Amino acid sequence: MERRKKVVVLLSAFLFLVQSLFSTTCALHRDHFPPSFLFGTSTSAYQIEGAYEEGNKSLSNWDVFTHSQVSTDEDNSSVALPPSLPTWFVPLFWFFHCAGGKIKDGSNGDVAADHYHIYMVSLFMIANVTCS
Repeated sequence: MERRKKVVVLLSAFLFLVQSLFSTTCALHRDHFPPSFLFGTSTSAYQIEGAYEEGNKSLSNWDVFTHSQVSTDEDNSSVALPPSLPTWFVPLFWFFHCAGGKIKDGSNGDVAADHYHIYMVSLFMIANVTCS
């Protein structure tokens, strides 16, 4: 836990320095946009659904998907498609049910997308940016 706190503090300091450097060297300014232009922020579900073992959370589809390994010894050539499957869904069905739908090298984004533990860093950055 102590290591995690150090990482968050170092990451926060790094992001603050980057933000400070960017704000002094960036030639882009709010005045370069029309008054009606709206700035915003976004995130993806995978960035914030993590930490399924903490805070009384449960597994999400991404937790299962990224932590499952590809089975290379299965023969999926005879998998029958459900009769009610829409035509446009066939490639997705094959990807998730036949090809395994997993990340081949077994990697996942648990560390890169650890928004659950570092959300305060994101809030700090958003507070220092004018968003509509």
